[in-house]
Amino acid sequence: MGISLLWIVVTVGARYSERTWLGPASLLSLIFSSSYIGTVIFAPEYRMPAPPNIFLALIVSVMIPGSLLGQGLARAASFKKARLVDLNFDIRLLFVFGMACSLLGFVVLLVTLGISPITLFDPRTFMRLAQTITFNRYTSGLNLPLSYNILNAGFLAYMIVLGFHLGVKKSTRFRMFIPFIIFALGNILITTRAPILFCGLIFSFSYVYGIHVSSGIYQKLFTRRSIVIGSLAATAVALLFFSVQVMRFGEQSHRSAGDVWAHLRRWPWGSLPGFSHWYQYIQYASVDQPFGYFTFTGVLDNLGIAQRVKGAYSEYIMLAPGEPGNIFTAFRGLITDFGPYGTGVFIFILAVLGAYALEAGRKGSIALLPVYVGVMCFVGWSFVYSFFAYTSHLLALMGAPLLIYAVTVRGVSSTSG
Repeated sequence: MGISLLWIVVTVGARYSERTWLGPASLLSLIFSSSYIGTVIFAPEYRMPAPPNIFLALIVSVMIPGSLLGQGLARAASFKKARLVDLNFDIRLLFVFGMACSLLGFVVLLVTLGISPITLFDPRTFMRLAQTITFNRYTSGLNLPLSYNILNAGFLAYMIVLGFHLGVKKSTRFRMFIPFIIFALGNILITTRAPILFCGLIFSFSYVYGIHVSSGIYQKLFTRRSIVIGSLAATAVALLFFSVQVMRFGEQSHRSAGDVWAHLRRWPWGSLPGFSHWYQYIQYASVDQPFGYFTFTGVLDNLGIAQRVKGAYSEYIMLAPGEPGNIFTAFRGLITDFGPYGTGVFIFILAVLGAYALEAGRKGSIALLPVYVGVMCFVGWSFVYSFFAYTSHLLALMGAPLLIYAVTVRGVSSTSG
């Protein structure tokens, strides 16, 4: 009960300081307090000792002064306010770019795996392929080419611009989501759920930033509309996880639906127990990895400095009898990479940047869209791992401004189609 109250106090303090749930400190504390309380209720057998959670709550609270500093700096600064006439995009060109990235990425995936597109229309063949690919991915690895990651980065940049466009204009054509369907199909084939969730995070926070640019006021997180949309999204995510897990088990598996859900519950409820176990028993074990490895794994892997470990971490811990897990939150990586004090500095800087970018958006500036999206996606994924550990995410954040510049139609209304 005491730790739950601590998390609630940190969350309320962050929300009171930032005045919005869509700031970095408020959302991070809300995620971790909800995770802690949810684990206590739905997975009480998962151990979460007090010391690790007190430490984590203190680290998360470091974001509060960081956000206040970022807000103060932004309010004192002047920004070039984007006129609505400058926020019109050539929707046809944007759609072509998104389709090209998603389709080419899907083709590269099929060619790399040696799969004929015709076989995908048979559900049983699709499931057998997915099970085989899953086995290969967790043993020898898929070894997808660099071109696949670059095309994924382009697609994610497309989702950033699309989300921002929808936030500003409040509507768009359904066909603009066809590239996402293609992207999701490719990831379902190789039974990877995280990239689909990453895409949802990127789109959502881009949408939020677009709303702030167009309205100039803090947006509420808990409205009737957002609760309905959130409930539908949560249901879709649950069905995605269930379906992909069934495909991983294979069509010959005799596991019941209850077994599948029991296997999946470590996703929402296993991260804080995992971190707690690591903090108490593994934290001081020597790690032979370069500086920043777990936070920026993809960059170091692509530069040839250190090879990425499959599944982020090689070791598993027992959450409960018969329930192994290896989700430890992003904070395990941060502490391993930078130490406890360095983690506090990293989180503080992240809060300054996120709050500064949000205030700039409220003042009508679009320049800091990638900063806000990057910070908030790190916050949104921090209960699992570092959002910055994937090269395609960083490339997408850098490429989004270029794509915005390329599709902007100046002085005329949006080109629709």
